[in-house]
Amino acid sequence: MSTSKYCLIRQPAGLGDILFCQKVAKKVINQDNLDVIWPIIPEFIDIIPYISSERISYVSTNDRFQGKELYESSTNTVIGTDKILYIPLQHADQLQLDYSVMVSKYKQVGLSYHDWPDYVTFNRDIVKEQKLYSNILNLKEGEEYIFVNKNYGSPPTTQQCHHININTSKRIVNMDYYEGFNMFDWCKVIERASEIHTVDTAIVCIAEKLDLCEDINIYSRWDPPNFRHVEPILYAGWKYNY
Repeated sequence: MSTSKYCLIRQPAGLGDILFCQKVAKKVINQDNLDVIWPIIPEFIDIIPYISSERISYVSTNDRFQGKELYESSTNTVIGTDKILYIPLQHADQLQLDYSVMVSKYKQVGLSYHDWPDYVTFNRDIVKEQKLYSNILNLKEGEEYIFVNKNYGSPPTTQQCHHININTSKRIVNMDYYEGFNMFDWCKVIERASEIHTVDTAIVCIAEKLDLCEDINIYSRWDPPNFRHVEPILYAGWKYNY
């Protein structure tokens, strides 16, 4: 990381927010020619090889990094000096009160969010995807199944959506935590599913970049259902379940 002026982004979690905001970082790199420091929660350190990008340095929030004093302050506005561009995306909804949590992040920096998936790239570990598919879940090539994800929220406070109930005779593959695997390692499982049912969480942001079946269903984590934060930013033809 250069010792010259740099950009520090505050959006340590969730994974969906981090993916959604990739455009912000890449615009800073391309338009302002600044390197980016992006602290993320320690629980996400294992995803760094998947989302690594030229000129973006992902670090743990527990690490020492440039600008940490400002990062840990109560500052919720964008700050630009001759040494740093600080963008606290995590706090954007505190100021952009007329917008949803997700859209407010882009309003804070004066960017359009509409093409955000175009700026998302991630590296897939094909070996781990196959191991999860075949060895852990015991799926056979060509086997028909329904993919279900009820988990939402960043660790260690992950929760479950209890109103996803699928009545079917088909096999259901529930997304779960398996040691040594992370959310990106489920890409093959998601792409090969004949139906997808998921709560509104990071999986939908990953799925926006995958080759999906036609029957893709999203459920709100809220009761009563509220898709205000996600419906404007998703483009893959999701069916919203109220």
